[in-house]
Amino acid sequence: MKIRNNKGFTLTETLLTVILVLLMTGAVAAGISIMNRTIRRIQNKANAEVLLSTTLTLISSDLKNTVAVVLDGEKKAEDGGETVKLLQIRENGTDAWIGIENDSSAAGSDAENGGIRKKYYTQTVNLKTGDREYQDTNISIGYVTKQAKTDTLYTTIGSITYSNHVLTIHDLEVKNTNDETQAKLDSFSVAALKID
Repeated sequence: MKIRNNKGFTLTETLLTVILVLLMTGAVAAGISIMNRTIRRIQNKANAEVLLSTTLTLISSDLKNTVAVVLDGEKKAEDGGETVKLLQIRENGTDAWIGIENDSSAAGSDAENGGIRKKYYTQTVNLKTGDREYQDTNISIGYVTKQAKTDTLYTTIGSITYSNHVLTIHDLEVKNTNDETQAKLDSFSVAALKID
């Protein structure tokens, strides 16, 4: 007569348990990976929206303080306005001529230094012809500081147009280092009431 010990697990039961634990661990690991990617994507989108809002606020402030514009006669805008080349803004009681331009170093992997810049110009009058001329001062300031943006995002602007005391920003975008648009504002208008 054989006595059987029923207190332990059989080899089959042990193998099934190990297989079930491995499957559950794999499912949990895959879920965590998907969750991390989703959180990262949501965080990048939120950072892009904040950067877009910050940039819009800073540019809008300059547009509200515009007292004169120089139009680019070669470019007509789709909205019927004329494309703005330079703006004369009043900063701290002083007038300055600026151009709002994309930094050419922004494309690709140089998002840390790139973005929209305020470029300063001087105005002179040609005494012979009376024409006004504008010279680049080689001074430019980024609208958004390195502290306010991430290393992977930068801003771009399509154009600014002027019509009937209204300045309109077109195609304000936040892009990542792969030049993929993360946030975009098609157009935003600002009343330029200080323009004569």
